Amino acid sequence: ASYSTPHTTTHTHNYMTQSTLIPYDEVRTVRYSLPEFHGTTPEDPVRFIHKAESTMYKTHIDRAGWTSIIEPQLKGAASTWWNTVRILDHTWDEFRSDFLQKFNHMDIQSQLQTDIVSVRQSPTQSLTEFFTIKHQLARHINNGQVPVLAEPQLVHMIVGLTHSGYRTHIRLQRPNTFTDLRQIAAIMDTPDDPPPQPLTIPEQSKRGQSRTPHPPLTPRPRDPCRYCGVPHWNSDCPANAP
Repeated sequence: ASYSTPHTTTHTHNYMTQSTLIPYDEVRTVRYSLPEFHGTTPEDPVRFIHKAESTMYKTHIDRAGWTSIIEPQLKGAASTWWNTVRILDHTWDEFRSDFLQKFNHMDIQSQLQTDIVSVRQSPTQSLTEFFTIKHQLARHINNGQVPVLAEPQLVHMIVGLTHSGYRTHIRLQRPNTFTDLRQIAAIMDTPDDPPPQPLTIPEQSKRGQSRTPHPPLTPRPRDPCRYCGVPHWNSDCPANAP
């Protein structure tokens, strides 16, 4: 029979504790690299999980600590959901499963498909904002359980949801991708330079002559004053005053 001494037990406990310790500097680096997730409709939970896993796989952080690392990145509705389930002390795989079930279930996917082909550009939305939201929705749908939508077909449908003043011009550009839409939006959202102010034409140029004629200039004398040396007529010199 083998017996464990207090020293052996302590050593084993310390080893197990150290194996799940999370390096603080690495934690800060990872959290800086991770996106936030607020639980809003346009956000893509699948991409969020993939980004988190891809980042943490490159570190020395034990998988047992991944859930703790991701927790501060959950904001808004996602944070509220997590506060209700955190007592379960999820492993990463359990967290991943519950997270996707909460934010990527079939009802959400169906609503996304409806929104992307029916919600029109609002009066206050720029084209860039409108196309960006639609692109987010498309990514969310294509990463979920709903069949992938063909991008050219989807782009054509989205153009039909823009303001009527934009629609014809956009269709003339024949966009087929979201990249095309963003390039068009960047141009159309940029206001034209203001027209230059009209030049003010002087009144004299308009009428050919001034209303108030200027008095004729008095010619200067050729030689300086013989009394004081200043260039004026001798008769105008104060030194010659009677």
